[in-house]
Amino acid sequence: MIGFVPMLILSRNPDVRTAMTTVLLIDDDPLILMALEWLMVEWGFHVVAAGSQEEASEKLGQSYPPALMVVDWRLPGSRTGADAIACIRSLLQQNIPAIIVTGELSNRPMRSVEDCGCLVLQKPVSPAILKAVVDDVLSGIRKADLPPGNQGAVV
Repeated sequence: MIGFVPMLILSRNPDVRTAMTTVLLIDDDPLILMALEWLMVEWGFHVVAAGSQEEASEKLGQSYPPALMVVDWRLPGSRTGADAIACIRSLLQQNIPAIIVTGELSNRPMRSVEDCGCLVLQKPVSPAILKAVVDDVLSGIRKADLPPGNQGAVV
């Protein structure tokens, strides 16, 4: 594995940077969680997958802080994706960007999402749309970390 790291760093593939990016996934449906995890790993991300807010909090104690959270709206009990995002942000004391994925047709998620500053994707989400949104969110973070005048550079 040690010999793999320099090749990974020297690769000209622009998506190689994702291997150093942790994405937190929270979904209480095991099949959806497994599919999301598979996609993210295929795209090169390091993934922390959890079926609940509590499991996510526990697993994050053993991992790097995530650069992004992708969270289902409906979680076990009466919790929502907005609750989980607020909890993780508070736990890590970081305003981690988040995407809420929902099958809800009501405006309820939208009102809560406005409060947490998250993006919302309506289920079912195609892999192409999810990848584009994830890349856009992460590109915005990387550009925000650059000094003025270097916003067009790839980090």
